[in-house]
Amino acid sequence: MSIWNKVLLGFIFVFAVAFFYLAARTLKTHQYWCELAQQFEQKIEQVENENVDLVQADPKDDADVTAMGIDRLRLELHKMLIDRGRVWADCTPQVQPQTGKVTLTLQEAGSHGIADKTVLYAFEGKDVQDGGKYLGEFKVVGVDEDKVALEPAVTLEPDELKRIDDSQGPWTVYEIMPVDSHSVFTRLDEDTKKQMLPQSTVAEYVKDGEAAQDSDLAAWGVEGTIEDGKYVRPLRDYDVLFKYFQLQRSVLADLIESTTRDKQYVEDAVADAQKQVQFRQTEVTGLTSDRNKYVREQDAVAAHRRVLEATLLATQRVVQDLITRNLAIAGQIAKIQASAKLQIDGRSSGMVETAPGRS
Repeated sequence: MSIWNKVLLGFIFVFAVAFFYLAARTLKTHQYWCELAQQFEQKIEQVENENVDLVQADPKDDADVTAMGIDRLRLELHKMLIDRGRVWADCTPQVQPQTGKVTLTLQEAGSHGIADKTVLYAFEGKDVQDGGKYLGEFKVVGVDEDKVALEPAVTLEPDELKRIDDSQGPWTVYEIMPVDSHSVFTRLDEDTKKQMLPQSTVAEYVKDGEAAQDSDLAAWGVEGTIEDGKYVRPLRDYDVLFKYFQLQRSVLADLIESTTRDKQYVEDAVADAQKQVQFRQTEVTGLTSDRNKYVREQDAVAAHRRVLEATLLATQRVVQDLITRNLAIAGQIAKIQASAKLQIDGRSSGMVETAPGRS
C-alpha cells in the first residue's frame, strides 16, 4: 500500500468521523425540532380549541359575561345596541346661551359616523348622584371631522337654556333615548336609589323585585303588578314621556300666555273701572254738594213760600174785607142813587108842570 493510499485512508477516516459527528448533530437537531414542532402542534391545537371556545362558547343565561363566546357577546351587544343605539362619550360642548345651539368636539375624529339631520339625546357625562342631568333632544345641523353642530329639536324655555349653558361637560350623546330596564337599577343599593331618584317614585325602584302581595301596593303607595309573588314596577318610555311633557309644557305655556293676556285685559278693565268709579265719586261729591245747595235753597224757598202764603192769606182776608165793605158801600151808594133819582125825578116833574105855556 502506497503512502498516498494511507493518506487517503486517513483523510477518509477523518472525514468519516466528521460526517458521523455532523450526522449525529443533524439527527439531534431533527429530534429537537420534531419535539418542538410537536409541542407547537399541541399548543396550536390548544389555542385553536381556546379560539373555538372564545368564539362559540354559549353558557347559560345567568352565567358570567366572561364565560360567553364572541358570537354570544356579539349577540348580547346587538341586543344592547337595539335598545341603546350608538353612543358618543366625552364630548366637549361649546354652547350659545341665547339659542341653545351647541358645537360638540368628539373623541372619534373622522370616524364618528354621525350624519346630518340625525336626532341625538344629550346627557351630562357624570352620574346622576353627582349631579348629572338630561340636557335635551338635539338635531344635527352640521358635521365635521371631529365636530358636529347641534340645535334644539324643540323650542326651549329659559330655564332649559340655562341648564344647557350651565353644563360644563363632558357630554354623552345617544342615538336612541336610553330605555327603562329592571336590570339597570338592580345593581344599585337602596341609599343610591333614594339619592338619585325623585321622592314621588323612589318607592317603585326600591321595592322592585321584592316579595309582595296585591295588598302591599296600596301600603307602599306604588303602581305596578305582582308576578310570581314579586312586585314588578311599571317601565317607562322616557322618549315618549319627554315629548308628552314638552307638549304639555307648550300647552301650559300657551295657556299661561293667554291667561296672562286675559289678566292684563281684566286689570286694564279694572283700572278703567276704578277711573270711572273715581270720576263718578267726584261727580257724586259735586252732585251731593249741589244737592245740599239745592236743599238749602229749597228750604229757603219753602220758608219764603210759607211767608208768602201767610202774607197771601192775610191779603186775601183784607181783600175779602174790602170787597165786603165795598159791596156794603155799593149798596148804600145804590140806595142813595135810587133815592136821589126819585128826588130828581120828582123835582123834574114839578118843574115841568109849572113851566110857562103849559096849560
